[in-house]
Formats: sequence, C-alpha cells, structure tokens
Amino acid sequence: MSGPAWAGPALCAVLDRTALTRAEVGARFPLFADPGTGTWTTTRRGAWTGGFWAGLLWLRARATGTAQDHRAAAECTARLAHWLHADTATRGLILWYGTALAGPALPTATTASPGPVPQDGTAAAARVDGAAGPGAAFAPGRTAAAAGERAAESRRAAASGRAAASGRPTASDRSAAPSAEDAAPPDRPAGPRPAGPRPAPEPNPTTPGGRAAPRAECPSVPGHAPGADRTSASPGPTPADGAPADGTPVDANALRAEAARVCLDALDPGLGLVPWGVAFGGPRLVARADAVPGLVPLLAAAGPRGAQAAAAHLHRYLDLCRAGAMAWRYVPGSGWCPLAEPAPGWSRGRAWLLLAVADGLAHAAGADPGVWRPERLRRAAAWLGASPAPGDPLVPPADTAEPAGPLDTSAAAITAVALLKLAALPGADAGRLTRRATAVLHRLVTAHLTDGMLLDGCYDAATGTAEQHELIWGDYFLALGLAVLTGLVRPGDV
Repeated sequence: MSGPAWAGPALCAVLDRTALTRAEVGARFPLFADPGTGTWTTTRRGAWTGGFWAGLLWLRARATGTAQDHRAAAECTARLAHWLHADTATRGLILWYGTALAGPALPTATTASPGPVPQDGTAAAARVDGAAGPGAAFAPGRTAAAAGERAAESRRAAASGRAAASGRPTASDRSAAPSAEDAAPPDRPAGPRPAGPRPAPEPNPTTPGGRAAPRAECPSVPGHAPGADRTSASPGPTPADGAPADGTPVDANALRAEAARVCLDALDPGLGLVPWGVAFGGPRLVARADAVPGLVPLLAAAGPRGAQAAAAHLHRYLDLCRAGAMAWRYVPGSGWCPLAEPAPGWSRGRAWLLLAVADGLAHAAGADPGVWRPERLRRAAAWLGASPAPGDPLVPPADTAEPAGPLDTSAAAITAVALLKLAALPGADAGRLTRRATAVLHRLVTAHLTDGMLLDGCYDAATGTAEQHELIWGDYFLALGLAVLTGLVRPGDV
C-alpha cells in the first residue's frame, strides 16, 4: 500500500463504518448521522445522495474483492435506476457517482440470491493493489454491538467537546421529527416515462426545504420540507436482488450509458445547460452550482455530441457563478436572475464547481480546445481553490461569509478529490496540488474522523439542519481521496 502511513488505516476505518452502516440501513439510503449516537437518518429512494452511498459500497468492494461486497454495491446501484427519467440535473450526482466505480456484472446466479449482510463488518482476504488491506478495520471477531457501543461512547464525548468549544448545541439537543415519506406529489420527469408507478420526489438536494428559489416562488409542498421522506426507522422489505419490480437485474455500466443519453436529451439548447428540473419542487429553469458535478463526466461519456454538451453546461455555470451567486433562475424576457439561496459564500458550492472543472480539464486533454476552452478552465480552477491564498483554511466554514459558523468537512473532502484530479493532469503543478490535497485529508483524518465517521459536515447552515453531522457524501469523498493516496483508485477512475 502506497501513500502516507496514516491514509491506509483511515481508509480502513471508513470502509469498516460502511459495512456497519449497510447492516443498519438495509435497503434504505443513509443521508446524515447524528454525531453523538451514529444513528443514520435515511431516505427510501436515495434523494440526491444515493449515488454516494452506492459509490462507497463500490469502494469497499474494490478494497475487499469479495463477491458479497460486489453484490451489495450492485444491488444498491440497481435501486437508483428509477432516477433515470426524473427531471433533475442531480442525476449527475446520482447516476455518475453511483456507477463510476462499478466492476463487471456478476453472473445472474450469483446476484439473484444474496446472503445476509454480516453484522460485524468483516471481510475475507482484503487486498489493496496487491497489498494486504484494508487492514485491522476488517479483523474478524469485531461485533457490531460491541463496536457500536464503544463508538457511541467516544462519539458522545467528542460531540460534547465540540459543542462546548463552539457554544452550539449538538444534534441530539435538537428535535427534528421526520415527515411522512409518502406525502409528496409525483414527480414530473422529462421525456418518456418508464412503465410502472411514478415515484415521489425526495428532499430538495444539498440545501433542503425547497430553497432553489425564493420562498414566495416555491411555496411549501408536502414532501419538500427538510424532513420529507427521511426517517431513522427500520428499513422495510425490498426485492432481494435490488432489481426493478419485474425482476430484471440492472447492470451499473449499462445504467450509466443510458443515463448519459437521457441527460444529453435534457440539455436546453437555448440556455446551453441542463436545467435544475422540477423533481424536487420549485421552478424548472434554475441553475445551481450542485447541478454541475457528475453531470460533466456523465454527459462527456455520450460521444462527441455529449462532450460538446458537457463543455457548454460547465462553461454556462461558470459564467453564472462567477457573477456572484450560487443559484440563478431564468425568467423569459428578463434572462438570468440571481437567487439568494444557496448563499454566495456557500463553500460546498465552490467545491462542487472545482470538482466539475477538474473533470472538464481531464476531458479537455487531447480534445478540441475550442470545445473545452482549457485555459479558461485553468483560471476557473485557480479562482475556485486550486491556488488558495495564504491562510485559507483547510476545512472551510459552510458559509465563507460566516467564518464563525459551522464548518463543512464535506466541502473540504470534495476539494481534496478535485485537487488530486488536477494534480494528475498533464502539465499540472502536481507537487503543489498533491501537497494541498494531502494536507486537507490529513486534517480531516486527524481532527474530524471518529470511528470511521467524518463528522462536522454541514447539511444546511441556513436552516440549522445537520450542522455537525456525518454526511454520506462527506464519507464518500474522504474515502475516495484516501483511496487515491493509497493507490486503490486512480484519479481518472471516477
């Protein structure tokens, strides 16, 4: 195993936590976990975060090499297939990250009858690039009950210490009863609708509560509130193989190819981008920073026309966000109008954009420069954090306009992965970029990682939702960054 000495054990801890989470949530999707108890708030259909849970399972499968872990990842990805025709630009987040690390499909006889998920998170003969791993995190004999009891005790102590230092209450001090998850109206997908019942929309992505537009324009709708379709209750039954209702297995690579095609069809040629969409409520013609990551490589996978669409989508979002807002609404006759939420200082928005720029530059290598405009992308990367100013924090506040507010470790983890992607490009200042990414990951591991949980992630500072929590996408990007450092994953793999 290569990389810093601390990276391998940290990756082990996150992947061990992944196994424990899998046993806890069953067929549901984890969203965020309480820092004191480690209990996950879950969602039935995956929301915008479902691809990151599938991606974590694929990382674990790559690390262990076991058929059981491969099967669990494939089943989870199959449960994302219903998002294929949902009208949302977050299909990039869902269907790129949920499939990009998928290995070849297992034989039907293997995938059709999975065994029970082990309760101790163990795996046999774990290997990382030919080296023994992920290591002690997978040692036999560790039961979920004992590990959970020890982990909860240390998490409670850590959460209490953080709350005392910050003066803010922990999540366990606040009550947030989840809403009924079947109250939402059906979504309104673009294009042909697949056979079968229409799914209900999930909570509004990345900033919950229908905040993609001003509240007067986006009234409260059942199912779009912060707690919609979220619960910590025990998961219900699901088809054993995670396949669609007709029992047909879903191949992750085929799903990704079809997603590239339907997302390309969703491009609005007049606006030059894929609109935010209506699947989560609110007006359709909205552009948000979190509509770019994942969608750039997904569109680029659809051939020459897809590459042109990916580049147009990326540059249009850079045009808008460079003008000072993280979200915009298109009003016919008036053009693009800035929205107040997410706030202009939303650090995760900058991280999402940097990740998309890194993917754009990767596709620009050897391609027509007139399509991707690589010089402009390099300047954008510098503005978005590839060339940090002296004193810029390794872990940013959730809103840079509120430096004393909650941190967002997930923004830091996304940034670290983007920097590692940039470092791998021809002609890049690889040493400087890798040092910065490594410093960010080291800070996350040493100051914010507890029992495999990346804490101090902020789901939404504006509404006080999950401000110091473990976030499933934070775990994913931390694990992905560590996997790159250790050689388990190459930067261009995802």
